[in-house]
This record gives sequence, C-alpha cells and structure tokens, in this order.
Amino acid sequence: MTFRRCATRAYVGIVALALGASASSASPSSAAADTVDVGVLQSLTGTMAISEVTVKNATLLAIDQINAKGGVLGKKIVPIVEDGASDPSMFAQKAQKLIHVITSCSAAPSCEPAPPLTNSPTRWRRCSASESLAVRDDREGDRGDAPGTCEKMKLGIIGAGAVGAAVAMAVCGRGHACQITLVDKNVARAKGVATDLRYGVPVSPLVDVEAGDYEALVGAELVIVTAGINEQAGGATDRSDPLGRLRLLDANVKVFEDVIPRVVAVAPDAPILVVTNPPEPLVDVARALARHERVLSTSTFLDTLRFRVHLGERFGVSPASVNAQVIGEHGTASVFLWSTAGIGGVRVLDAVRDRGIPVDDFRRSVEEDVRFANITIIEGIGASQYGIGIVTARLAEIIVRDERAIVPVGSYQARYGVTLSLPTVVGSSGAVEVLWPALSDDEQRALDATAARLKDVVKHYLPGGEQAVGAG
Repeated sequence: MTFRRCATRAYVGIVALALGASASSASPSSAAADTVDVGVLQSLTGTMAISEVTVKNATLLAIDQINAKGGVLGKKIVPIVEDGASDPSMFAQKAQKLIHVITSCSAAPSCEPAPPLTNSPTRWRRCSASESLAVRDDREGDRGDAPGTCEKMKLGIIGAGAVGAAVAMAVCGRGHACQITLVDKNVARAKGVATDLRYGVPVSPLVDVEAGDYEALVGAELVIVTAGINEQAGGATDRSDPLGRLRLLDANVKVFEDVIPRVVAVAPDAPILVVTNPPEPLVDVARALARHERVLSTSTFLDTLRFRVHLGERFGVSPASVNAQVIGEHGTASVFLWSTAGIGGVRVLDAVRDRGIPVDDFRRSVEEDVRFANITIIEGIGASQYGIGIVTARLAEIIVRDERAIVPVGSYQARYGVTLSLPTVVGSSGAVEVLWPALSDDEQRALDATAARLKDVVKHYLPGGEQAVGAG
C-alpha cells in the first residue's frame, strides 16, 4: 500500500489486489478464488481511509461479481483494457486486465492525483525536519526524483528515562510521527534510547529517532515533557501518604524552571504536553514559564483507563465497553464519576446492586486498585512506564492530527483558578474546549476540594503567589 496526501491531513491509499485468475486462464473454474477475493476487496475498501482501488488479474467474471455485490464504495466497476485491446472477450481470455475505480476522497474534501501504477518498486526515504509520514512514490520513468508529499509531524520528548523511552517506543509503534527528537541532560542515555529504537524501525512505521539538544526541537509540532524525579526516587510510594505524587512537586518545579524556557525559545508555537508528576500543578508552572496557554497534561487519562480496566475485569467484559471517567487530579484526590459509570447502557452501581455486592466495598476496592496502581507497578518493575507511554503516544497522535477527540486531560480552568483534569476536546492547539460532566453532589464536593487543595499547593511556586494562580 502506498500513501498520498489529502488536503486536510488525512491520508488515502491505493490498494492493489490479485483476484486469483492467471494469465492463461479466465474460465469459470477461477470463480471460487475470485469470489473469496472479492470479499476481501470489499472489506478493505469499506474503510474511509481508501478512496482509490486498483485491481489486477481480474476476469470479467470477477468484475460482474463485484458489481453484483454493489461495486466498490457504491460505484460500479468499468473495465479498462490495457495494450490497446478493445474486445472484452479478448480481455477476459488473455486476462490482460485492469480495474481502475476512482471514487471521491472520503477522508478529505480534495486529494492530489495519484501517480500511475507501474511495476517499479516503491522506494523509501526519510523525511527532513519539516516533513513527516516518510513514504515516497519514486517511480523511475514516471516521477523521477520528484519530492515526496510529507506532512510535518515532528515530536520532541524531553527526558529519556523510563517514561520518556516508553513514550518514544509507543510513538514509533503508532506511526504518526516522522521524526522523534529525544533530549536529556544525560546525553549518553538519550543517544542509547534513540539508537536502540532505530534498530526496530525497519519492521515498524518509518520514523527517524534521534538524540539532540534543545536546538534540535526547532519545527516540532508537539513537545512532550517527561523529565523529572519519579515516584520511587522521590519517595512517593507510600500508600498511606496523603500527598502522594504532590511530594514530587518541589523537585520537579526546579526541573521545569530549566526545561520550559529552553523549549519555548526554540519551539514557541508547539503545544507542551506535561507527563511528569504531579501533572496538574506542573501545567500551572509550565504555563507561567511558557507565557502561553498551549499547555496540557496527561492527568487522569491513564486513571480513566485503569478505572475501565478494573471495572471490566470485575464484570467480565472488555474495558473498551466500559464508559467511566476519573477527573480532578492524577493523584490521591482523584474523583471517580460513579454516578455516570456504565456498561452497555446499564449503570455500574445498579449492576453491582443487582449482583448482591455491597456497593461501598466494591467502590473502595476499585478505587484503591486505581489510585495505587502506580505503586503496585513500581513494586514489581521499579517504574510505572508502559501504560503512560501508550497513553501519551495516543494523546500526541490526537494533537498532531487535530482529531478533536474528547479525553480527560489537565488544563487551566478559570472557574477554579487552577489546572484540573476534565473531559476535553483536544486538537492541534492542545485543550480546545472543556466539557463539564454532570456530577452528583458528592462528586461535585470532591472536585471542589481537589481544586482547593491543588490551588493551595501550587501558589507557592508561581510568581505572585495565589494571585498568579487565578490569572486567566
């Protein structure tokens, strides 16, 4: 499959399939193979990502079968005979055939014309710093050395520790970035991670992974900050400690005071995604240091997924079928929205009661599993890294593709004068719009208390103290 560019950052494909007929036989004996492949073809072209289909080795029988099933993307196929042949029977007999269906681009309003298919191989090249999706159609004799059509998707990751490396690996796997630049005060560590990841690129979506300094972040479309002290190094692994991740704030504010101004100096327009703990107060700190509003954090996105996983396990269903959210802060004062949690249209608490399970015990058990998931993981492997790596990669994808997806992330909330994690429309500029969920009275009180707590903590780290926290 080769890719070409659509006008709104979406990508469409050209699919080439062999439908099972040989060049020496176009008899009905090939019907079974043709029928099977027709189903494959229609399954592939049923996705919005594909707007053009080229099918080779198709008999007229296959064409009839496809048209009888509704064509491709709702359009009938008209055979185009190559080599000047005009007799359909000759076309069928010799199996010199080409079905070329061109449909409207369903993923974007307009597309660039695709180059003609030839037998020459597709050649790959790496993107420059201002390009992405390193896919090129250099077909000799057709396009020569015409430049590829790449879109700028360059990501910077500050911090190449356990979390930074996990984020980089997850970003590589998702294939939405052309270039990943790792920056770490330990240059050897950044180079080691970048080198290790590059060795997996040949069997992954093509991406450049490099270690560099802050100047290498020029042109980045998003900068992800993972640098700082983690829970184990910062002494935040005691389940009975009410401060939890907030215990890391003092040390990590110092890290941010060094990192954020250097990021803004070279990538002033890039949104900043805070992953370092505690994320909500660090958004407020980063926002003050960056002097712009394009700062958000992963916050309770991971807590929300953990909540869904633990509910799914207890009910024996896929967590993807669970609708439940955690808001407020990524910490001990996070707020679980039990009042709206549901599975298949059934309220979770109603399902718990129907099973004769004590509701308070059930809630306490689930919340403890979610709140202290990081400590459980740290006790096993030393750092909570893979889940947050996957979540961060997905959030980065949402941002650079301007998806306008709704996920719980942290951003400054003028209503409270502090950063909170809430369901948010996320796009290329970061947090686009916050959606305030319906809350029970208990949940509203809990959110108010969380906001007051965070505001009281972060005011000591901002210029102007409490007054600066409330500045909109």
